[in-house]
Amino acid sequence: KLREAGNKLFSLKRYSDAIELYSQAIDLDTSNVSLFSNRSLCRFYLQQYEESLTDAVSAIKLNPAWVKGHYYRARALEKLGDLAGARRAFVRVRELQRLPDARTLADADDVERSYIALRFAEAIAGLPIEVRYCGHETGKGVFATRSINQGESIFVEEPIVCHRTVVSDAARQADCDACAHCMRSFASAAALGPFGELHERIYPDPPCSTACTACGTELYCSQRCRDAAWSSYHSVLCTGRDPAGPHPIVRIRQLASKLGRTNFLIIARVFASVVARRRRRPPTEERPARFEKSTDLFEALEVFCSNEERAAGDAEALELLNEHLMTDSADEVITLSNWRRLNGLILRNVQQIDPVSDLA
Repeated sequence: KLREAGNKLFSLKRYSDAIELYSQAIDLDTSNVSLFSNRSLCRFYLQQYEESLTDAVSAIKLNPAWVKGHYYRARALEKLGDLAGARRAFVRVRELQRLPDARTLADADDVERSYIALRFAEAIAGLPIEVRYCGHETGKGVFATRSINQGESIFVEEPIVCHRTVVSDAARQADCDACAHCMRSFASAAALGPFGELHERIYPDPPCSTACTACGTELYCSQRCRDAAWSSYHSVLCTGRDPAGPHPIVRIRQLASKLGRTNFLIIARVFASVVARRRRRPPTEERPARFEKSTDLFEALEVFCSNEERAAGDAEALELLNEHLMTDSADEVITLSNWRRLNGLILRNVQQIDPVSDLA
């Protein structure tokens, strides 16, 4: 009865009164996990984040699989400034929600909104900017938190993966020549027309144009980019200098060029990054069970993916990629469904539709 009365007060946003009733109920029953999680949420809304965290931890101790306890813990940690701890708690929430018998939150989308907002907060931590919601008409905006000097770098955003545009017309492909990792154009400032001056300001030093030492086909603007590409994905996709027949990765490139679909090569790099991370794991390190369920790099992307988008040749391209990987057991990630989900994400990006415009 005390809990029910507390719930009614909560629905009326009388959080302090609800806390009083929940506390009385806890004195009578210290094993009721719902009482602790409900009181945690009330304290969160009252900005009592330390107390909210304490109640959330108490709920988790009573039931380690209690999703709400982990969710409220994540929210409290975020408000207390422990972004890394909050991210780990959110990962646990998402793991529990995948279980078939999990008791999920009423609004699973709220978890994703909070998780994405947290990842963004981590990305801009320490920077002189903040994101604020400005209203229904204008949406979100990025605002300075202090005066910014002319020419001062605010933040540098790098893509998780990218690839030079491929076109079916070989004569036009030369116009797309750029660093295979950072996409810095190899064209002169004069050839870039109105963008030439901006390009020179961003890249004051000329590119050194260094090639992959293993295959010799991928060109980079610096040794830094070459090493970063090798560590991230190229060590998996590198064709080497094997003259024995057409390499599967070469055939994927040919297929992408024939169809004019750069998406194939971007998606291949995403999957290669997952495999590369697996290969870097020490042999003696036990592989986390959740890795088999699309973790590491793909986990960072899957919250943005929704609709699958089919494309001509996608099944053929995936078959070629799997032919190349052969011994890599990343089947749970490298699937046609995930390939098409990533394709949908890329297509939305090309259409300049923000897949999470109301989330970050």
